[in-house]
Amino acid sequence: MTVQIRILDTVTRTAPLGVRFWDLAAHRPVSEGLSVTARSAARPNLVRPLRPSASGVHVLHDAPEVSATTWGDGSDAYWAGVARSAFTLEVRDLKGRFLPLTLAALAPHKGYLTAVVASPLGEAQDLLAAYAPPGFIPLFSAPARPGGAGLALIRATLKRTADEAPAAGTLVVAKALGEVAGFGLADARGDLALIFPFPELERRAFTPSPVASSANTGAALPVFTATVTLRAFHDVAAAPLADVPDFTRLASQPEAALLARKSPRSVLGDLTLQLGDELRVETLGGLRSLYVD
Repeated sequence: MTVQIRILDTVTRTAPLGVRFWDLAAHRPVSEGLSVTARSAARPNLVRPLRPSASGVHVLHDAPEVSATTWGDGSDAYWAGVARSAFTLEVRDLKGRFLPLTLAALAPHKGYLTAVVASPLGEAQDLLAAYAPPGFIPLFSAPARPGGAGLALIRATLKRTADEAPAAGTLVVAKALGEVAGFGLADARGDLALIFPFPELERRAFTPSPVASSANTGAALPVFTATVTLRAFHDVAAAPLADVPDFTRLASQPEAALLARKSPRSVLGDLTLQLGDELRVETLGGLRSLYVD
């Protein structure tokens, strides 16, 4: 007996918005511990959650503005004719690893939401786009986040030269061996942590004390160091960024000078990192704050 199957109808559902996040410090996706919400421009008081899928993608499904479009077939014709609505996404880390941020998005959106939204790209956004994988939104480490094995850790507090106010929202880029090594973002108090995989190791030897030598023979133990240069991006002419900054604005900031001393003016020079040690960057006068000018 041959059974014939008759297809009466085909129902498809298309996710109107999917977002993936990237840990700039650990170089891996972030799939858990985040609270991601959306507010539409038409209904700003209505907050909708983006639910994480099994593959770690945060998905917006049930917002009224896009509910009718979720039953599209996802074809080229669907994307060419679909009406889009403006949303603001807010990302917060429930585990305290990352700083919060907001993102502008149009939904439905084909593919994963990308952080590259400005054209032409500013230099800071260009650096971020080249550092994080395509289709991921980068997340910046919170100032109190601890380091880890094989990671470099630099902490600093930044102030604006003009008014001594915290240089909130300053984007700091670490470069080593001519390449971008990591990113940090100053919070509302100007505090930041740059955490990134330790650059290619420069090995040198030193003669330890008898206590430092495991065999108590005075044999030299290896020390691994790296030379790092910091660059700052901050709009010194604009008002400081909000406590929850907009990604587009922070990534579009122009480059600013990072000073080790305000007067007489002295630009921060190269830094030497040692594997396993945290580096706290201070001014030449021993003050805890660097200046952004």
